[in-house]
Amino acid sequence: MYLSKTRPADTYSPLYFLASLGTGGLTVTFFMYLMFWVPHPDQPVPIFEDIIAAFSAGSIATQIMIIIAMAGIGIMAFMNIRSLIWNLLAFSAFRKTEAYQTLKNSNAESTLLAMPLALAMSVNVGFMVGLAFAPGLWSVVEYLFPMALIAFIAIGWIAFSYIGDFLGRVLTKGGLFDVTSHNSFASYCQPSPCLWLPWACPPPPP
Repeated sequence: MYLSKTRPADTYSPLYFLASLGTGGLTVTFFMYLMFWVPHPDQPVPIFEDIIAAFSAGSIATQIMIIIAMAGIGIMAFMNIRSLIWNLLAFSAFRKTEAYQTLKNSNAESTLLAMPLALAMSVNVGFMVGLAFAPGLWSVVEYLFPMALIAFIAIGWIAFSYIGDFLGRVLTKGGLFDVTSHNSFASYCQPSPCLWLPWACPPPPP
């Protein structure tokens, strides 16, 4: 039996957010292809109008490459948002369990930083999707950048609160950080085989 969408696995790990991070990085990768394939003389990045112009005037090879890049951006962005939403819901439920309190009092508390990292990547994904698919977006970019800065500041606050809790705990209470298990604060747990498709993972056996 597969897990319901409202109940996280008993072995849920914040590292599952790296699934969202990875697909977000691939979204940016496909957009970078357009940076080299599509002329964009009027702004530092290619926008929807540049892509349409290059597709209309380009050769068959150029059109195929643009189709591949646009499809990659769309598919990876969808997977990024899907994974992010799944993880946010699962993480919200996980915070109410005893396993979360156990994680908060272990070396693995640092894995909570995967969540703000994934959130920041999804902000980048929003820009990539907007530039590639939204006509006229560049005309209002001066309004979008301040909104992005606000989002990054909020995400930064979440990240600093998590790392502050972790460092405050291990630096003020002796013997809490297990240096025999890890020799740095990058104390990540071993990755799960369900890392890239956490919503498809079966529950652990009883």
